[in-house]
Amino acid sequence: MLKIPRVAVFKPNEEDAAAISALFQRHEYSVRMVSNVAEIALLIQDEDATFDCVIIPPRMEGGAGGVNLCLQLKTHELLASVPILALVQSKDRALLQSLYGAGVDVVLLAPFDADMLFHQIGSLSRTKRAFDELVQQHYEDSGMRHSSISAFNSIREGLIICDRDYAVTFINSPGATLLGVKKTHAMEHIENAVKQFAVLMQRHEELMRQAIQETAGAADISSFSLLIHRLDNRSFKAEARVATLLGKHGQTVGFSIAFSDMSGILQLSQLLTQAQRTRALSLLTSAGCLKLLSGRMSAIEPPLHVLDQILGEERPHSSLATSITFLLEILDQIIASGIEVKVKVRQDWMVAVRPSDLFQMLGHLTMLAAENAVLGGEIVLDAEENRSAGYVEVVVTSRAETRIRYLHDDLVSLIIEGSLAHTKELDSKNQKISDGFNAAQNIAARYGSKVEFRRISEAETRSSIFLPLARVAD
Repeated sequence: MLKIPRVAVFKPNEEDAAAISALFQRHEYSVRMVSNVAEIALLIQDEDATFDCVIIPPRMEGGAGGVNLCLQLKTHELLASVPILALVQSKDRALLQSLYGAGVDVVLLAPFDADMLFHQIGSLSRTKRAFDELVQQHYEDSGMRHSSISAFNSIREGLIICDRDYAVTFINSPGATLLGVKKTHAMEHIENAVKQFAVLMQRHEELMRQAIQETAGAADISSFSLLIHRLDNRSFKAEARVATLLGKHGQTVGFSIAFSDMSGILQLSQLLTQAQRTRALSLLTSAGCLKLLSGRMSAIEPPLHVLDQILGEERPHSSLATSITFLLEILDQIIASGIEVKVKVRQDWMVAVRPSDLFQMLGHLTMLAAENAVLGGEIVLDAEENRSAGYVEVVVTSRAETRIRYLHDDLVSLIIEGSLAHTKELDSKNQKISDGFNAAQNIAARYGSKVEFRRISEAETRSSIFLPLARVAD
């Protein structure tokens, strides 16, 4: 059963009006008589329904030309896909060619038959509906309807959709911003920016195959950490999630990659760590001052003057065990409760270092260890004597148990890798990040000693300080 055709008919002149009207009385139609193209577009918007066909009579009211109307219809955004049927009384070859050239789909020659007109309109209507359904199905299958695109652009994460061959088919606004894509970039540039994600999609497929073989279930989403390169030659640390897009019959039709810039989180982590370190060092300094001033300061003397005098009179040797014990009392108040501190010092060595200097060096290295553990883990202080060389090596080891750890920047990486010679060449802006290590190193240098810092694994760091043995009795 045919759907009732919805047609728009340009008003014919008075002489043809009765004959044209009679053509639509034999069969059921939904007819709208219009004077111009703008009226058709307005009817579509007001009635929220398109037309199955637009009909141009042989002669129109006001003397409008059929060719000109066809061109207007085919260049209008709402009407370009609506079929056009022209009623023509003349068999002039040039006229027929000009109508077809302007976009007419069917030309019906006089004498006009009402049944033939109905079937021609029905054929055009079916063709248009089939085309509309095909376009609609394409939008639904690809998920790229206007509302879906708006939703994708509203999320804060970057989103890329690729086809089965890893070629990009869609990238949302946040994703384009994160990759440095601008309106001036050609599609070739965008494809080059997305190529770096191909290895993630390949790895995701491998994980899916392994999951199917091992657990009889596919891995729906795979997570990765990576360094993403932008089109402006900058880069940032990111976390990405890759998912497989399936068609109606369960076949793989593509992949989605959601990714986030972790730089802000890393900067926040570093900022919080620096704040924690500042607070901790302030408490360590205050505790050291109070310990030194205890029982030595009179009520009328300025504390700083007394402290300077005491440090100047300080004996040039210290008890390692005493300094560590006092340090543990302070650390218990300032580091996270999830960090356990263990001491494996089996002997109370006397070292040729002033008590205040020893306390500072041990404090700095222990705080570096706490920065690695952040919220949970273990710090171990161990010591071993090398009597033939005349020193005691104190080792501070940090093992992190939490997923989010303190992430060192390039400067600290140099220190961890042992490239200490490079640190002197760095400017003061960068040098503040490693103040704790540099402070310990500078103090150790005054005693002809040194400090070493190494990263053993992703979660473990180890620092060592070589303390000269004292030649005085306990």
